[in-house]
This record gives sequence, C-alpha cells and structure tokens, in this order.
Amino acid sequence: MITWLIEPRRANLVKKWSGTNVHVPHSHNKLGSILTTFAHFVYQMSNENMVLSDIQTASGKNVDGVLCELLFDVGLHSTNKQFGLSDFGQEGLQLFTQQHICNQRCEGLGLMRCNQQ
Repeated sequence: MITWLIEPRRANLVKKWSGTNVHVPHSHNKLGSILTTFAHFVYQMSNENMVLSDIQTASGKNVDGVLCELLFDVGLHSTNKQFGLSDFGQEGLQLFTQQHICNQRCEGLGLMRCNQQ
C-alpha cells in the first residue's frame, strides 16, 4: 500500500539520519541502522546508479491512526543527475561508497561491501 504524506500528519521534530552528502553509520540505533541499510540496498539494487540521501523521519500517525516514523523529503543521487538540485550525481554516489559502513543488516541481506563493488 502506498501512503501519501499529508503535512499535518508529520510532527515538527525531525530526525536526520543522513545529509545530502553525509552518510553516518548509526550503529547503536535500530531505525538509523535500518535506514542506512535501506540506502545501501537501493544503491546495489539500482546497479550502483542511485542512492538515497538526506534521509529524515518524524513521528506521526499513518492513515490508520497508528503511531509510526514517517520517512519524508528523501533525496537521491544518480549517475545522470535526474533528481534535481540536491542530486550530486557521481560525486554523491562516490561519497556514499566512501562513507557507508556496512552493518549486520547489510550483511544479513547479502549486500556487497561498498569498497568491494
């Protein structure tokens, strides 16, 4: 099911898990670890053509009224810079591969280490 975010559902307090060109490991935070693994998953499944950036969440309720973390305003870096001003293209992809540190979730999904790709 796809759920569209309606701005009033999002809390004012935002948690940033990565920046436009900063990818930190979050090894001691379950949600942060999952989201950095998701960025790595996108990178590998796109054949290294795109990666998530500027990952942020806010607590809120989904359409069923269940409290959850809402992922919003995510950026992408792509090889052909097709996602707007925050898409740093090959430079953004390279920064991800240099900064990402694989965790147990990356290994559990069988993702290749970035420095081995």
